[in-house]
Amino acid sequence: MIYDHEGCELGMGAFRKSTNETPLISIIILNYNARDFSERCVDSVLRTDYPNFEVIFCDNASADGSVESVAKHFGYDARLKIVSNKKNYGAAEGNNIGARHVNANADYIVFLNNDTEVDAAWLKRLANVLDKNEKIGAAGCKQLLMANHQVIDIAGAQMDKFGFLYPRGRLEKDQGQFDQSVAEVFTYGSTALMVRKSVFDKIGGFDQKYFGWYEDNDLCWRIRLAGFKVVSVPNAKVYHAVSGSMRKLSKPTNTYYAERNKFFTLIKNYNLCSTFKIMPVLMMFNFSQMLFFLITKKIDNAFAMARAINWVILHFRIIWIEHLRVQYLVRRISDREIKMQMIKINPMQLWKKVRFA
Repeated sequence: MIYDHEGCELGMGAFRKSTNETPLISIIILNYNARDFSERCVDSVLRTDYPNFEVIFCDNASADGSVESVAKHFGYDARLKIVSNKKNYGAAEGNNIGARHVNANADYIVFLNNDTEVDAAWLKRLANVLDKNEKIGAAGCKQLLMANHQVIDIAGAQMDKFGFLYPRGRLEKDQGQFDQSVAEVFTYGSTALMVRKSVFDKIGGFDQKYFGWYEDNDLCWRIRLAGFKVVSVPNAKVYHAVSGSMRKLSKPTNTYYAERNKFFTLIKNYNLCSTFKIMPVLMMFNFSQMLFFLITKKIDNAFAMARAINWVILHFRIIWIEHLRVQYLVRRISDREIKMQMIKINPMQLWKKVRFA
């Protein structure tokens, strides 16, 4: 679906708020041992050209002085609230904790990575899109590389029926190729994502069992299941250091969580019929990936994938309880409609996903 620059569906009427008040926006910046990134992020956010927002700096028990530094440099600003967690809850539950501290009157919640800097107009451009179309549940910024503002990090992502992601514009030179209009995408990372607070509450927020990796794709899938759309707003820009706060994590660790949580997402969000159709094929993909890792002597990655599958088997009861909750409490549209919003793929594309995993 294509929208105009204000997020209105072309050829259709737009929703406008009945009040003249500027929507209150709560921005959650989740931090874990990323002092330098977080200082720059908070500084840029507080310079945002928007009259009605608060910032919740939610720290996952950092040991690098992040909280003290942010408090020292920005504690004077009444818009800033600092939340210090007693342990590292990960991205999913860390963001949920931040969301529990937002102002009760907030219209929108923004989840913003700490390894970003924002353009001054980013917030009002995101809010303008959601404010004018009630069918949009979430909107993401165009992300540019912090090291080179002429290169796109991502402009949303599409997904195929097996849960593989296809980022829009990844590492392309920004030549305005996505700037013509607001565009519907299947999913958006929580690097810089605005969500209607009412929708976030309705679908139950992030799933804390994810810890991190794929939790944002699960969130966007459930937003869609609830009958709302996810869009990319090209004139709302942020600059991203790309996993700046997670570079110390090993490739096998990333592989483990990414594969584990992808299985979790598909089983949870598909209906029973779709699950039985998808799982055997997905298992074949995963065993092919493990075999490829073994042949190329990437033993740690192969073991990580095996651990991921083992986790899914051991926790299947918990996953199935979540599946039932989503099907009965969240779902408003069919899997047929969901699959129509996914991209079609061919065997060569699937092989590339196995080859370069």
